[in-house]
Amino acid sequence: MRRAPLLALVFTLSACMPWREVDLGEDDTRASINSIHCTPSSIVLRVYPSRFVFRGTEHASIPNAPSINAEHAWVAPDETVFMADSENGFRFAGDTWETLPLEPAPYAIETVWGTSAEHVYMVDRGRVYVLEGDHFQGYDAGTWRHLTSVWSSGDGDLWVAGQDGVVRVHTGGRWIDRSPPTRELLRGITGSSASRVWVWSENEIWAWDGHRWVDRFGSLDRWVTTVLDGGGEDIYAGDASGIARFVNGRWERLQATGFVERWPHELCLTDDELVTHTIGVQARARRSRP
Repeated sequence: MRRAPLLALVFTLSACMPWREVDLGEDDTRASINSIHCTPSSIVLRVYPSRFVFRGTEHASIPNAPSINAEHAWVAPDETVFMADSENGFRFAGDTWETLPLEPAPYAIETVWGTSAEHVYMVDRGRVYVLEGDHFQGYDAGTWRHLTSVWSSGDGDLWVAGQDGVVRVHTGGRWIDRSPPTRELLRGITGSSASRVWVWSENEIWAWDGHRWVDRFGSLDRWVTTVLDGGGEDIYAGDASGIARFVNGRWERLQATGFVERWPHELCLTDDELVTHTIGVQARARRSRP
């Protein structure tokens, strides 16, 4: 069988270049991309079920994770890979996969995220799991609601978001409620500092300015898929109509071509690229930056 190329569609950070497709090496199938991850110098594609392909100074890949049920993944800046299923976490740091038990057993892990290979978190119903050496330890987040996402500014705070619009922040050794005025299921959280944090549902986007929540849905279409705050002027959102950038208090559409006109699934930033992909039959992503 002829081996099909694994492709990515990308932009460089220099302005006004169109979205373009870049070869990420070869794979034996055109399987869907499950997720994308960016480090400062590389793009990492998770290809179904749990194979990772790196595009950096050279093409590389690592073997599938030991669990076929590992649904959630995150790649640290040093390219250490973390995954989780319903019972365990997994870490790949260059040679082999290591199993990291979750204690106590979770109800349903929703995401894996961190600030470094040493500071990694997962969320569950009312609980946050924290990497502690050779295992993840669970801690009560002060709510019974199901949590979907976790984020930290790296300055001693930890934010979680989820069911019924709940947002909780761990700071100063305790959890405090910081929920926006919504009861929608919050699907994600992002930010660039403790005074610039974004949460979103399919129909709403809220921004924390250090004092209050501000409605930032604006001119976006329904079905928000993702929001990314990469710091500075790098604030982007994906919805049913494509990708928009937040400029001077409003959303402005990026140039779209075919592949990214609708339903961008995720967004991430390298040092010089904005990367996105959609869920489809072919393993493809795009990169660019306005």
